Amino acid sequence: MRAATDRVAMTYLSGGAGGQSAPDRLTQAEAMMATGLAALREVRSPFDAFYDGLDDEQRRKLDRMLDHRA
Repeated sequence: MRAATDRVAMTYLSGGAGGQSAPDRLTQAEAMMATGLAALREVRSPFDAFYDGLDDEQRRKLDRMLDHRA
């Protein structure tokens, strides 16, 4: 998670946000991250309930699908 946060911050600080000042870019990055966190919090409980309903093989398959390192 830290690496993703660093990439977002560096994108905004390096001018990826279209000529805004560094503080403005950080404000925009903060707003985007807050929106993402709110979305994650909204789906977390239903996802946990879904995951708890899977059998072991289904969990392994889903875990592999969501492992971006694989």
